[in-house]
Amino acid sequence: MHGAVVLLRVLTRRRRRVAAVWLLVLWAFVAVAPPSYERTYPDAASRRAVIDLATASPAMSVLMGRLPSPGNLGQVFAWETGAYVLWCAALLAVVLTASATRGEEDSGLVELTRGAGAGRWAPLVAPAAWVAALLTVLSVGTGLLLTAAALTVAEMTVAGAWVYAAQLLVVGLVFEAVMLVLAQLFREPTAVRGAGLLGFAVAFALRVVADTTGTSWLRWFTPLAWRDLVDPYGANDGGALVVGLGVATAAGGLAALLHHRRDTGAALLPELTASRRRRRVRGPLDLLVRLGARSAMWWLVSLSVLTVLFTGMGAAMGDALRASEQAAAALAALTGPGSIAATYLLLVAEFNVLLVVVAVVLRALGAVTDERGGLTEMVLAQGVSRSRWYWARVIDAAALGAVMLVVTAGATAAVAGSQFPGEQAAQRAWTYTLSQGVGMLAVLGAVFALVGLAPRLAGTSWAVVAWSVFTVFLGGLLDLPRWLLGVSVLGHVVEVGAPTAWGPLVAQGAVGVLGLLLGWWGLRRRPVPSV
Repeated sequence: MHGAVVLLRVLTRRRRRVAAVWLLVLWAFVAVAPPSYERTYPDAASRRAVIDLATASPAMSVLMGRLPSPGNLGQVFAWETGAYVLWCAALLAVVLTASATRGEEDSGLVELTRGAGAGRWAPLVAPAAWVAALLTVLSVGTGLLLTAAALTVAEMTVAGAWVYAAQLLVVGLVFEAVMLVLAQLFREPTAVRGAGLLGFAVAFALRVVADTTGTSWLRWFTPLAWRDLVDPYGANDGGALVVGLGVATAAGGLAALLHHRRDTGAALLPELTASRRRRRVRGPLDLLVRLGARSAMWWLVSLSVLTVLFTGMGAAMGDALRASEQAAAALAALTGPGSIAATYLLLVAEFNVLLVVVAVVLRALGAVTDERGGLTEMVLAQGVSRSRWYWARVIDAAALGAVMLVVTAGATAAVAGSQFPGEQAAQRAWTYTLSQGVGMLAVLGAVFALVGLAPRLAGTSWAVVAWSVFTVFLGGLLDLPRWLLGVSVLGHVVEVGAPTAWGPLVAQGAVGVLGLLLGWWGLRRRPVPSV
């Protein structure tokens, strides 16, 4: 165990910004949701539309599951916003555990610490403790925010707040423990992360089967369905949480056993991301496309499924909004005035483009990872100019974003016509989605400007995404000034059948182009590597 504390400090220093962004964004959603629910659904009658929607809409059942009876405000929070926060906590555990274990081992940090005298168990205990501590901070902060909400919202209780917070922690710990096992089985960080995301998809699929087929016993086999067994703000049954702690402990013990049986840098299963086949690479862009093809396919499939689900709820959601003036007003606060079809399709487009932006930022930040890992030096040593390598990366990230925008717009348009007949739904789907591509260009400019000028600070570009999420999805509910809401890369679209505000779109395009040029200028003049 010698050196575990030092390694824990190193992990905190290297990932504190990413962890802070995750925590602040999730806490913002938790803090804003209860008062907005109270304004939107002040009594049981206004809440009836949501309960009917959750019961009658197959798409809603697939996405969110069942809404427990009697459907008080606390249960509505745990069913909707609480579900999103729960998913994010699970994904947080998947991504950060993969990077803190196999990612650091692949980068050479583990070998360095072992050579400096760190003990055999430090490389396992330190990342496990770091992710568990982060999940604990997330859970405690969530519990405190929901406790504060319980003081002002009548149907939210302190007991329900801490039961939900405990559920958040247990689910995160289970996914972390599973990822620790996967980190012993696979050598490549991408393989570990991919297996973890596949596990998340399987857990989600089991929850869907349990909710749509009546096989309630399946809920015990997927952490994402334990919410229905625990029922925060309802039954507050902690039996599933005890089972979850047992699963996390058993998986952690298995990870320790497997860690003891392998050497540093080795894995217990054959490498899946390598191939004996040799293909001729025709330039730096071809190299980037080949390296990112698998992740791009995962993004396209996942985004298409989510788009069809969200758009397929349009008709049922429209009926619910017509029956509840408060819910319609809340949606209008998010997207602005307009018909129900226009506001709902704009909300779907904003959510889809948000996922596209996340994928593009991850792809662009790969430039920093490749520079740190030595790939950039290897490419430049082959006679490729810095300008050619830089613009290949720009084209690769932009092309991924463009393809994802077209796919998600097409999927939305294919389903929207049947949900909103006579509302120009297909045209709105294409226009609202593709016109936000200018905002994606602005994000690309911000990321690549930092990649070229100060790659160590490139991770701070997530602040642009976080601010945009806050202003688009929460700013209207908080009545922020209109000019402040406009400082976002999301939500600025070409209107259908109405005048378009072209100023924000032009400004976003200018920011994107200027940022790309600054990054190009900076990369040509700084040392490589400088991270």
